Amino acid sequence: MTVQTPTVGDYRWHRRSWRRWSGRDWAPATYSAFPKRLELPREWATYPELSQSKRDRLLEIAVDIEVLDGATVVNRSARGVTLARQRRVTHLGHLILTILTAGLWGFVWLAVVLNRREDRVRYEVDAWGNIWPVTL
Repeated sequence: MTVQTPTVGDYRWHRRSWRRWSGRDWAPATYSAFPKRLELPREWATYPELSQSKRDRLLEIAVDIEVLDGATVVNRSARGVTLARQRRVTHLGHLILTILTAGLWGFVWLAVVLNRREDRVRYEVDAWGNIWPVTL
């Protein structure tokens, strides 16, 4: 018995919604022109495809929403738009540890704040107007 490894962009029905292989896991759509279609186990090929201009507009709207929520645009390409978001620091937890350790944890807190990383994700739009995240 052979197990077929999925390729990026493969679709799969998962209990109550469609998922798409992102290269790491089966991710749900972030946004969609027709959200109810994501809840129906009907093959995507049976739906009419959207024009490229409509797909581009949907991607722009999704990117605008993410930028308003704190993300930054890193790259725009034919494959999609790459967004970056800095990881959050739980300041309350660090404050409590700093108080409990009489200030010693403050050095760790400062190092965490100065060295926080960013998470990157590429948004791709498919032919039916669904925006899928691809974790980078």
